Amino acid sequence: MDTKLWYASRTLWANALVIIAMIVTEVTGHNPLSAEAQVGILGFINLILRAVTKQPINWENPVSKRIRR
Repeated sequence: MDTKLWYASRTLWANALVIIAMIVTEVTGHNPLSAEAQVGILGFINLILRAVTKQPINWENPVSKRIRR
C-alpha cells in the first residue's frame, strides 16, 4: 500500500492548528467558542478527515532513507 509522509497528512495539520489556537486562546484570554463547541467541531473535522483518508502515514525520514542506501 502506498504511504504518505507525515507532513502530507491533513489530519495532523488540522490538529496542529487546533493546538496553536489553544495556545493563542490561553495567551490572549480571548475565547470566542465554548469548550464544548470546540470539541464538537474538532471531532467533526476529524471524522470527515478520517473518512477521506486513503493512505497510512510513513514516519520515516526520506532524507535519512536515501543516505542509508
